[in-house]
Amino acid sequence: GGGGREKNPSMATIVNTTEEEPMLAVVRSTAQLAWADAGPEVADPEVARLCAEAQQHLLAGRWLDMATLMLASADLLLLSPSAPDKAADLECILTVICNLVTMAGSEDEALEIAKLICAKLTHQPPADKPTLRIKVLFSLYNLLPSLSGKAMVYRKALEVAAAAAGKAAADCVVPTFKNIDAFVAYWGIGKPEQRELFLAITRILKDHKG
Repeated sequence: GGGGREKNPSMATIVNTTEEEPMLAVVRSTAQLAWADAGPEVADPEVARLCAEAQQHLLAGRWLDMATLMLASADLLLLSPSAPDKAADLECILTVICNLVTMAGSEDEALEIAKLICAKLTHQPPADKPTLRIKVLFSLYNLLPSLSGKAMVYRKALEVAAAAAGKAAADCVVPTFKNIDAFVAYWGIGKPEQRELFLAITRILKDHKG
């Protein structure tokens, strides 16, 4: 029965590649979108380089490096002049990057990845696609195992909402305020953090009345 044994390794490889492919496909398409304005002679080598790097990170399970690499491309997209047409792509890409927290080997690594994503989403010009950022932050919130991480991501979403002009961004976060006491208890955050949170909420409610 040697034949039966040989089937297993090939089966495992099939499973592996299907798991990895979507991630690499996202890296490739993000890179192509990000470099689209540069023309093929500049874009092609860049895309190839990013894909090769991504492949190495994947094989080594370096999810933090993977997040850094993917966020760099997503960053170019956030700033690209043709970005409005790419909002759906961007949301999809950022959600895939958020999924990296579920692959992390430890809660600490997941938290580091979450911090990277939060930094990227809050350091952009605040007027830029705030509702998209908040949606992505909420996806990240749901995926993140750590409670202190969840509290941090929620605060970042409030930051984006507070900085944004118009009501659309605030409308994304305001419905969560009615459960805030339950959230605070669930996260187990300390008094100073709670105070900060309630101040942020008060500010958003005050600025976006009407």
